[in-house]
Amino acid sequence: MRKLLSLFLYCLLSFFSFSLLLVSCQQASLQKALFESCKSTRQEQAQKNIKDPHKRFEISIPSNWKKEFFIDSSSTRFYCADTTKELTDTYIIEIGHYTKNTTLDTLFVKTIEGEVLQKENGEVLQSKHVRLGEKKGYSIHSKYKRLGFDFQTIQSYFPNTNGSLYLLKVEAYGTEKTEARLCAGMALLDTALLYER
Repeated sequence: MRKLLSLFLYCLLSFFSFSLLLVSCQQASLQKALFESCKSTRQEQAQKNIKDPHKRFEISIPSNWKKEFFIDSSSTRFYCADTTKELTDTYIIEIGHYTKNTTLDTLFVKTIEGEVLQKENGEVLQSKHVRLGEKKGYSIHSKYKRLGFDFQTIQSYFPNTNGSLYLLKVEAYGTEKTEARLCAGMALLDTALLYER
């Protein structure tokens, strides 16, 4: 009987250890860090892997989305959206790499929050430290008015070891299903790979 009980306890302990290992190995998620209510979304459309020309980041997006790169001497910015939908039914994704030496400290956070509050009806809804994989960063969820629309955005900043900065951003216009659209956008951003270059 003791052997059976010992075997049972050993199996139970092994199961819990394995479960803990699985949970701890999961990649940190922007989506879950900012909205615990987000449901996992799967993209049913064909995906296209996009890499920036300087090989600093890459992301997989639906292949039928409109995409644009803007590159200058101090930044590389990538924008994409599903332009087959109305602006108030979709979301806009931005990934940027900025070579300006930036530190994510208290002054940086206050500056970003101050910029939000200066905008029309600007309000900070959430401001917190986050992770994307191994990268530690800062996110701000805000709302204000733009182009006559109510507008929400989530901006996530991640420093690079060389002093440069990544910005991952999702924007949603209008008031219908805003959180669901932000969740879908963050699910895409969670797949982004940010390289130490």
